[in-house]
This record gives sequence, C-alpha cells and structure tokens, in this order.
Amino acid sequence: MKIIMTLGVINRDDLLAAGLLYGTNSCEVCEIVRKTPNKHEIEDPETMLVNVGKVLDPAYGNFDARHAGTTNRSAFVEIVEYLEMNELLSSYPWYKATQMMAENPRKLATYLKISKIHRELDSPFEQALVLMEPKTAVPLAWELLSQLIGYAKKVEKSIIDISSITIEGHQVLVNLTDCDDAARVFHVKEAPNSIGVINKDRTGSGWTIHKFNSRAPIDLSKADKKSVIHHQPDWFFIKTRKMSLDQAIEMFKECITKRVGA
Repeated sequence: MKIIMTLGVINRDDLLAAGLLYGTNSCEVCEIVRKTPNKHEIEDPETMLVNVGKVLDPAYGNFDARHAGTTNRSAFVEIVEYLEMNELLSSYPWYKATQMMAENPRKLATYLKISKIHRELDSPFEQALVLMEPKTAVPLAWELLSQLIGYAKKVEKSIIDISSITIEGHQVLVNLTDCDDAARVFHVKEAPNSIGVINKDRTGSGWTIHKFNSRAPIDLSKADKKSVIHHQPDWFFIKTRKMSLDQAIEMFKECITKRVGA
C-alpha cells in the first residue's frame, strides 16, 4: 500500500489527510512519497492520493477534490466523510476550523475575528510537522489524530449520562461523568437551548459551572464568593468548594439574571 502526496509545499490538510489514511489502514502503508502519480497509480485502489492526481474517487483512494474541480473541500474532510466519521468530529472547533481553512481562509479569519490567517498562528507542533519528511511526519500526524478521535469516542459514550433540568424556566445540563466536553457536545447536538451546565469537578470535591455563551442569562459573578475557589476573568466559568448537587443548583439559580416571560 502506498500514499502519494503533493510535490508542493506540505500543509495542514495534507498531513491530516495522509495521517488519517495511514492510521485507518492499520498503519500498513509501506511507502509514503511525494510525486505526480501516473495512470496506474490513479487507478490502483492500493495507492491513495492526497491533494494530487486531479481525481476525487474515494472508492479508489483518490482524494484531490480541489484540483478535480468538484468541490473546494479539503482532502481531510473528504476522507472523514468517506469513513463516516463526520458526525463524531463535527462538534469540535478544531474540525470546524479545518473545514473553513480549506474552503476559504477568509471565512476562518472572520470566525476567529482576526484580519487574516498567518502561518505564524500555527502551533509549534504543526510548524515542526510540515518541515519533516512525510514518511516521518505522517505517522506522527496519525498519533495526534488518534488521540483526538479516541477522545471524541469517549465523549460520545459519556453523552448518554448527561441529564437536563429546568431552573427558573431555563434548561440546564447536569454532567456527573468524568468528561467535561460531553456536556458541550450534548449542548451542540441535543440541547441548543440549554444555557449552561453543572459539571462534577474531576479534580476536586465540588462542581464547575459554565455558561455556554455570552448571551446566556447568567451572571456567575453573583455566586457566593466564599463558595468559589476559582473563576475566569470574565466569569464564564466558576469552580466551587465542596457542596451537594442541590447546593450547586441553588447557586446556579441565584446567578440567573432574568426569568422566562419577565
């Protein structure tokens, strides 16, 4: 089995796409090269093409959507959808940013509220990977991706244990699992009208209380300061001392700034 990558400058999409192909094929890829594929390689299902070859044909391992002229989506996104992993990853900001970057960097810049995308914004890990030879970088990219995918699967399993309560007419989530992101993903997928979450503190004996967005009718600065161990500067999140769930719910109730129908 072989992965062929572009002869041009290697970028984030190349590495994510090649890394995902490498890992989901049980790391049995025997060769990772940068070249222009010939006709035999394009038609060979044992040879996978990443952003090269001008063909989009997932069944034959060809993922060059942009140069094929069919779509402006990235090879990584095409592979994620082909492997039916889109629902698993779609709730994560890093995946959304990857989609936007491939489609239109200006769209991502607007999303991040900056003037333009600079390579200097890439993490040191990403900058190091793109400088490596693909045969070294691709397995490392898979190591990083496998951690993200494994975590996403853990979150999916935890979602079933998220409960929903009503406080002063507002939907609030309660998360007793050891996975804080489970509530955020549940909010995105199942409960978009929920305004916040009460999480069991994984590192202490109290709770962490989050509001989901700046428009949520919650002012966490109203919480009893004697019961708050830590808070973010903007009071988007607080960490409480030891207390019961009923006490945490009462604290949340006191922080609601307006009532439904008021």
